[in-house]
Amino acid sequence: MVRSLMDKASKEKKSADIDTFLKDLKHPLKDEMQSLREIILNCLPGVTEHIKWKAPSFVYRDDDRITFNFAHKKNIRIILHRGATVKDDSKFEYKDSSGLLEWKAKDRGQLEFSSSEEIKKNLRNLKKLFQTWFKYTAVMD
Repeated sequence: MVRSLMDKASKEKKSADIDTFLKDLKHPLKDEMQSLREIILNCLPGVTEHIKWKAPSFVYRDDDRITFNFAHKKNIRIILHRGATVKDDSKFEYKDSSGLLEWKAKDRGQLEFSSSEEIKKNLRNLKKLFQTWFKYTAVMD
């Protein structure tokens, strides 16, 4: 399983609040969420996590940039955004080379997964996508 990708560094980055949150979460794709959490935490040094909007959210350079959405039981949604406050998007232009993002706004994309096989199939692209999103949005803000 993708979950086995966890390394020692991610253990140090993990939040006990999110460990507890996920332990108590009732969702059929909880293991897949944990795998995605590991990928996000390990994609780039400096990424941290906390609970925001009743879900795990990942911070880079002092702003939330990736957040889980648990609204549906048949899939996992991951929202790539530029923080909690609206920012000027007139100069924002992100090129998604992975082809995985569904754009919901000019500066907000969404990913959906319904199985660990989908995550495994897209592992390399996911890691690159998360890395570039964190770096690009940090520079643009």
